[in-house]
Amino acid sequence: MRNRITKRVVDALQPGASVADSEVRGFRARCLPSGIVVYDLRGSRAGKRFTIALGQHGRITPDQARDLAKQRAGQVAGGQDLVAERTTAKTAAADTVDALLDQFLERYVRKQGLRSAGEIERALKVYVRPRIGSVPVLELGRRAIVEMLDAVEDNHGPVQADRVLAYVRKALNWHATRDDHFRSPIVRGMSRTRPLERARTRVLDDQETFRDVKP
Repeated sequence: MRNRITKRVVDALQPGASVADSEVRGFRARCLPSGIVVYDLRGSRAGKRFTIALGQHGRITPDQARDLAKQRAGQVAGGQDLVAERTTAKTAAADTVDALLDQFLERYVRKQGLRSAGEIERALKVYVRPRIGSVPVLELGRRAIVEMLDAVEDNHGPVQADRVLAYVRKALNWHATRDDHFRSPIVRGMSRTRPLERARTRVLDDQETFRDVKP
């Protein structure tokens, strides 16, 4: 879709959708699975394609992003190599799930003195990090979480899958309290066992899992 990128157009974007600007070639807005909208500039030079991150909607306006796109396009046309700058921008704008989990363990789990801290850290290391650890937080969607839970359930059973879900849900909800724009992609219905089964097997929900906090 091509249209002049404005706040109205950006606010109407649904997760997974994007719009190319009708004014600046290669400038676009993308709505990530998390609902966050980011701006970037795409193009090619010397036969190689490039994508330059410009910023996140809400932190910069569409007009600011367009002006930045024009500036970056001019720099590329002038022969400037923006690879290092692009890498830095991506790193700053898209922290990974691994980085989020590191902060969660350090700033919440260990500080709270949870008796289950060892199990939480082990579960995140064994089941979560290998599957979604390298995914940028803002690009983490339901599908990636569902596929991770499928793998846990297939290999270790639905009870373990629900434990992992509880840990990941808590980590993402904790992150949401620290970020103005992040929204957790986890929704109701992702559990692999029914309430009665959870009661019988003592699969812990978020409150139970994190209730063992020192006063």
